[in-house]
Amino acid sequence: MNNQWAVGTGLLILGIFALDFLYLEWNLPQFIMIQLIRIIDWLAVWR
Repeated sequence: MNNQWAVGTGLLILGIFALDFLYLEWNLPQFIMIQLIRIIDWLAVWR
């Protein structure tokens, strides 16, 4: 991945979070953290 793709992807992700914060109110950060906690709990079983 070159620098242009990395910057573009980062701006796209930040734009989605900004759009969610300002207009959509989907609570994406909360949803992502809940899913991350579920994955960590699931992986803890395999430890």
